[in-house]
Amino acid sequence: MADKFADEIVELADSATPRDAHVIRLRVDSRKWVASKLLPKVYGDRPNEITVNTQVNICQISEADRQALIAKRKELLGFT
Repeated sequence: MADKFADEIVELADSATPRDAHVIRLRVDSRKWVASKLLPKVYGDRPNEITVNTQVNICQISEADRQALIAKRKELLGFT
């Protein structure tokens, strides 16, 4: 059905005249919207670019604090 709408869009646009262009535009836009909902991977909007942000925080702790954290983790996981 989405492909049928895509074909109709071209036919509609080709048949437009200055007198009925506003009506044809509404018909084209309606078909584009429905096609994008029926087959979003083919006719849907695609983002221009995808941005991936990664952030790594490194902090230094003393050996005593590290051992305390390890002990707390073992306690919480039931390894004590």
